This record gives sequence, structure tokens and C-alpha cells, in this order.
Amino acid sequence: MLTKLIKPDMHLNSLVELKLPEGIEAVVLDLEGVITPRGKICRMPSILAKIKELKREYKVVVLSNLPYLYFNHHELITELIENIYGLPVVASRFFKPARRAFRVSLEYLNINEPSKVAMVGDSYFMDVLGARLAGFGFVVKVKSLKLREIYS
Repeated sequence: MLTKLIKPDMHLNSLVELKLPEGIEAVVLDLEGVITPRGKICRMPSILAKIKELKREYKVVVLSNLPYLYFNHHELITELIENIYGLPVVASRFFKPARRAFRVSLEYLNINEPSKVAMVGDSYFMDVLGARLAGFGFVVKVKSLKLREIYS
């Protein structure tokens, strides 16, 4: 049962490779490891280009535990991501993989059918499992971005 819940629909090296199936209306992105390397919030041109492409066709939001883990810097982190990537950051007081954390993103996106939402994350436990528990229609696991990829 657990192996079914942590099995993504697709494995990718990067968000840049993402192609979504028909019927998806919105995309929820994890922050650290998907649009920025862990431990560093920065602008990555290839990721920015992909996000711009996604925003032309889908509603897109970032769901992250990070702002609440660093609650003194919640507004700064949110503002940085919104300024760099033009994406709203949804942080829930419930941490991923809790179903309620993912429901917050659905409420923000104003979507009642989780089956019309794709999740892109780098963690089997936090992202894939959480999206499955919330009933998301398409779940993608990407390799976690590394700090060295900024300079390559």
C-alpha cells in the first residue's frame, strides 16, 4: 500500500523537462530542490523560463514548508520567490505530507477537484505521498537541484 502511495506518475531530472497530460488545470511546485537548490533561494534562468511557460497554460503556485520552518523570515522568503519567479507561495501551518497542507494550495488555486492538479516535488515522502493523499491527479518526482547547478 505505501509503495503505491509513494510512486510518482513520472520521474524527471528537472522541472524543465515537465510535460503535463490533458485534464490538468493547475500545478503545485515544491520550493527547495525543485525551483531553487536546497539552502539557497536564487534565480535559475532555465527554471524561470519553464515557470513562465507553465503560467501561460496553468494556474501555478509554490507549496512549501520552508516559510514556517523559518517563521522569522516567512515574509522575506515569500517575497523573494514572488519577485524572482512571479509565483505565489502558499505555506500551511500543517506540514507536508499532511493532506491539509495540500488542501491549502487547492483553496488558493480555487480548485475543487484535486484530480485536475499536478504536483512536482523532489521528495517521495513529503511531496509524492502528500499529493497522493490529497488526491492530486498527476504526481512528478524530480531530482533535487544542487547548489553546484547554479554555476554550471
